Amino acid sequence: LNYRQTALQLEKLATELIFRKIFLEADLSYQKQLHATRMESLRIVKERFKSGQISQQELSKAEIDFNLQSSQL
Repeated sequence: LNYRQTALQLEKLATELIFRKIFLEADLSYQKQLHATRMESLRIVKERFKSGQISQQELSKAEIDFNLQSSQL
């Protein structure tokens, strides 16, 4: 009985660890994609600023937003 209980506890722990690994890998992938999207958005804002479509204030706001969001990763 004790052996069976220990085996079940180990199986449960192994299952939890596998799930955690899969979850963390998926979350990391999502975070990388989100960061790439934010970088692309900032690149577009910079291009729009260079072509005179947006103001310096809007560019500064986009850069600040990007830095804040990046620091939260």
